[in-house]
Amino acid sequence: MKKMSDIVETLKESTNKEGSYTITTLLESLGSRSFGPMLLIPSLLALVPIVGGIPGMSIFTGTWIALVAGQLLFGFEHPWLPKRLKEFEFSGDKLRRGCELALPYTKKVDRWLKPRWDIMTQPPILQVVALMCVGLALSMYPLAIVPFGVTPPALALVLLSLGIAASDGISVFVGLLLTVGSGVFAYYLLYTLI
Repeated sequence: MKKMSDIVETLKESTNKEGSYTITTLLESLGSRSFGPMLLIPSLLALVPIVGGIPGMSIFTGTWIALVAGQLLFGFEHPWLPKRLKEFEFSGDKLRRGCELALPYTKKVDRWLKPRWDIMTQPPILQVVALMCVGLALSMYPLAIVPFGVTPPALALVLLSLGIAASDGISVFVGLLLTVGSGVFAYYLLYTLI
C-alpha cells in the first residue's frame, strides 16, 4: 500500500544515523516509488505563488518535471539525475525534522488518497500520464511570462504526481481532466497575447 505517510516514514528511517545525506541515498531508499515525490516537489514549488513567482523558477521546475516525467515515459525504474544533483548533501537532522513536521499533513492527505483504479497508474496508461506531465511542464515555459500563468498546469501536475505516488487512479483521472482544462487555458491565454 502506497501511502504518502509511508513514503515520508521511509525517508525519515533512511536518515536514522548522524551525518549528511545525498539525494542518491534518498532515491535508493524510495526505489521505484521515487517518481511521485520527484514530480510532486517541483510541482508544489511552481504552485506556491511566493516561490513560483521568483523569476526563472517556472523554467527550473518545468525542466525538472520534464526530465523526471520523460524517464517515467521511457520506463526507467527510478529517476536518473545529473551527478552534481545526486551528490548534493544535506543534514540528516534537518531531513528528520522536516519529515516529522510533514507527517501530520501526509496523514491527512492519506484520508483522501488510497490505492484504487489501478489501471490508471499502470503501463500503458502510466506512460500516457507521463507524456501529459511532460506537456504540462513544457507549457510552463511560455506561461511563465503571464502572472499566475503556471498555476493551472502546476495544479494538474500536483494531482498527477500525488496519484502516481499513492497509486490513486482517481487523483490521476482528475489530474488528466485538469490537464485538458490547462491546455485550453494555455491556448486561449497565449492566443490572446499573440
